This record gives sequence, C-alpha cells and structure tokens, in this order.
Amino acid sequence: MANYQELFYTHFITAMIRLGITWVKTGNEGEIRQDCGSFNNNSVYSIAKFQQADHVWVCSLTLALNPIT
Repeated sequence: MANYQELFYTHFITAMIRLGITWVKTGNEGEIRQDCGSFNNNSVYSIAKFQQADHVWVCSLTLALNPIT
C-alpha cells in the first residue's frame, strides 16, 4: 500500500510542475469544454483536430505526458 502512495505522490508532483509551466492561451487559441471527455460541437478548432485524429483529451493529458508504469 505504501508503494502506491509513494507512486501517487511522485506522479502528482510531476503533474503539478508540468501544469505550472503551461502557456496561457489567449483570444481564439483555446476553448472551455462543457464536458472534459468530449469536444464542444460548435468549436471549429476541435472539429479540425478531430478530423486529423491527433487530439489529446484534456482529462488524460497528464497520463499521456507521464504514463504510469
């Protein structure tokens, strides 16, 4: 059990550091999602990214950057 707690804190600290160095999006660069697991229907940016099939879900971004092994 202690190993899982240590692993959690290691990944949590890494995620917080990475969140702290993200760039702020301004203007039309980003969007606020109504549901974290899906794109907003009226977002041209999301539709273009979906069609290219190279999108990353916001909810799983931390795991994509630092997968738990």
